[in-house]
Amino acid sequence: MRFDHIALNAADPEALLRFYRDVIGLEEESAEEWRRGEVPFPSLRVSPDTLINIFPPRLWRKNRENEPDHAPEPEHGPGFNHFCLALDRQAWTDLLARLDKVSVGLEEGPVQRWGARGMAEAVYFRDPENNKIEARTYEPAQPAT
Repeated sequence: MRFDHIALNAADPEALLRFYRDVIGLEEESAEEWRRGEVPFPSLRVSPDTLINIFPPRLWRKNRENEPDHAPEPEHGPGFNHFCLALDRQAWTDLLARLDKVSVGLEEGPVQRWGARGMAEAVYFRDPENNKIEARTYEPAQPAT
């Protein structure tokens, strides 16, 4: 079994595409086709077998105008806590520098956390839609020389 994709609801899909492309360092996939109206949503490539799909409002907002006394929809769907990106040490260090450059603050970390491959060094931050992201590296830091 492999992780295939995650789908993020986005009030501003272009802002999320820019963040994941320019700050996280992912490649856009199907974004131009989405902009031309040929596909329903854009994606970003995490690895050869993993995508992040960005769902624009028309795919996740329910048409509830005719329902009496309906409650406002939640900001994010239930059950979503965070997702995790595993990077090699250099890519992780580069990501931290890009986050700092664009003033994306860390909510937590660096901290040691358990994951799919054991203990890793991790940080937590949020994207422009307030989704929580964990970025981790399993590679140990090189000692200073």
